Amino acid sequence: MDKLINCKVYVGVVMSSVLIEGAEVCVFVLGAHQIRIHNAKNCDFYLRVRSRPIIEDCNGVRFAPYCSSYKGIEKDLTDANLGEENGN
Repeated sequence: MDKLINCKVYVGVVMSSVLIEGAEVCVFVLGAHQIRIHNAKNCDFYLRVRSRPIIEDCNGVRFAPYCSSYKGIEKDLTDANLGEENGN
């Protein structure tokens, strides 16, 4: 995702990595194995991730636990090896 401004992005579960660059005043709700965030400003992130997010050159970013809910989410989390919350 590149250069999103004033957006809300809701993603189920990603079985690989996610790269977010140049986002401003956005909300992201997503689960993935790896999340890289570059040059984000004033964004909120609700994450479920296997490893710690990689955050570079960001200002005013906030983080909270993944809060999505939909039919089949538990299976998706298990299939992506994200079924167990690990605190990252």
